[in-house]
Amino acid sequence: MKKSELEILVKEAIEEVNQENLQQEGKAAKFLGGLAFVAALLAGNAKIDQDFYNNDPRIEQLEKSLLQAKENNDKEKIKDIARKLKDRKIAVTQFK
Repeated sequence: MKKSELEILVKEAIEEVNQENLQQEGKAAKFLGGLAFVAALLAGNAKIDQDFYNNDPRIEQLEKSLLQAKENNDKEKIKDIARKLKDRKIAVTQFK
């Protein structure tokens, strides 16, 4: 094999490797873009949920009761109120 033929083969191999690297970078960029989109959706959904929580008087009352139970160190009441609060938050977000 002549030197010029060898040089051409090497150049073609380098070109092919560079092309594959660009394709892999493109796949990674698409994946990261999709991941950022999902994160934005989740953050937006969490913000909407928080708005629902802030506008629900029952949740507000349960949170106050939970704080009071914690101040009194009433473990049974803390457990009961925490369960009610969790259930209420689930119920509120199901009907948004």
